[in-house]
Amino acid sequence: MDTAKMLALVLAAYVSAINFQATAAVTDGDTADIFSVYSSLIRLGDGERTIEPALAAKPVQPTTLFRLNMTLAEITWQNSFIKSESKNGNVEPKDKPGDLSETWGTRWDTWVNAATFVRAKAQGSKTGGDQITETYGLQKATQQQLDDLREKIATIPETAFEVYATTAAAAKTQVEDSDTLSLVDKPIYDNKKITGSEPNIDTYFEGTAQPYAAARNTGLPPARKTVAATVLCLCCTAQNKATTKPCNAKQATEKKWGAGSSPAGNAWTEIRKICPEIQAKRLTAEAIQTIIQGVLNTIHVSSTNLLIGKYGEDNCDGSNAGTCVKFTAVVTCHTADYSKIKWLAPLTDALSKIQKRKQENRGRQESTAALAKLTQEAKTLAGRAKSTRISASQPQTTRTASSSLSCNQYSTGSTCAPNNRKWEENTSEKSKGECKPKDGEVQTNTPTGDGAAGTTTTVKCSDCDTEEKCGEVNK
Repeated sequence: MDTAKMLALVLAAYVSAINFQATAAVTDGDTADIFSVYSSLIRLGDGERTIEPALAAKPVQPTTLFRLNMTLAEITWQNSFIKSESKNGNVEPKDKPGDLSETWGTRWDTWVNAATFVRAKAQGSKTGGDQITETYGLQKATQQQLDDLREKIATIPETAFEVYATTAAAAKTQVEDSDTLSLVDKPIYDNKKITGSEPNIDTYFEGTAQPYAAARNTGLPPARKTVAATVLCLCCTAQNKATTKPCNAKQATEKKWGAGSSPAGNAWTEIRKICPEIQAKRLTAEAIQTIIQGVLNTIHVSSTNLLIGKYGEDNCDGSNAGTCVKFTAVVTCHTADYSKIKWLAPLTDALSKIQKRKQENRGRQESTAALAKLTQEAKTLAGRAKSTRISASQPQTTRTASSSLSCNQYSTGSTCAPNNRKWEENTSEKSKGECKPKDGEVQTNTPTGDGAAGTTTTVKCSDCDTEEKCGEVNK
């Protein structure tokens, strides 16, 4: 259930279960119990605040895992992401094609970065692929062992990508501490905290803070804008009222409304004397929820009206009837429109954001653990790769650290390395020939499958047993 629905249900119970007391003139300490609730609310905006729980760390992108996958991939798959390579080891990645599927549209940057790293040469003659091979201890692994490893880890980078991408997308909507604190400050001061004597009290009211009765007792009162304005209505009496201190009988100086204006600017200073600031505060969902519940207890119903103040008060004149805030004609049968109390909604929004943080943190922590498990699984499989038994019928060649296969290792077209093919015709038998690298060219296949290592798009030399097929590969 979302916060708005929860709030509506709770408040509906108040509307249907109120008994009223007789109205009495305002006396010292009349609203002291209510003021204690609003003191807690005001203090949410005080001092150095920290939101708990803190944001959990974002998962780290499993870059090395993606690079391992690309290092093991066939050269044609790597070439799908490479535009050109220079003799000094620089690699220019391909531009992102405009006709990619939705799936590959999200994966392109990750895979092109991995391919660029694997093929580029760092200092000396080592490529990024060499570095990955050394990292996983695969320098002496045979080509067959590397191929077997590629098949075994094929789903690992795919899963890791989905886990990381999902968490990264959620992080974009994660509310930062500053935004949550702004939601807290909005209902209290409209994000303009009163730090001392405030010469323009009217800014905390909706429009101009008129004489007492008009400010809180007519239609939708200007005091509905902020908690600060509501507290001024609870703690300051009308100008024609005898000396009275409704929020605290021990208050040093009473504060009153003007004959045609809001209280003087130093009224807030006096109020903070009976509600001192707290210099450091932890904001938790539980604390805010408790305060909201306390606030709801100060709201009661009189006929079709909502009132913030002492039970029994139904005419907020700041004198004979009571110091309170009245919302006229907002109750129909058992339903009250609490949205008219403008400062209540952002307060519940802040609560909702902090409550969601627990769930979001749990998601981050679970993703971090899942990525660590996948990374370790790949590391374990790589460690076992060198001990994988090779069939006697299988060639036991060792792949070079740069992940490149030289064509001169193979004597037939069926074993030619799948890189930059060209057809060399057999002079004695026209129906036969040899598939060889094409000078200065690279494979231009565009990824269309879902496999991280391109298993769904790789074309092998063994498929090129005719001149026509070999030519097709080079299109």
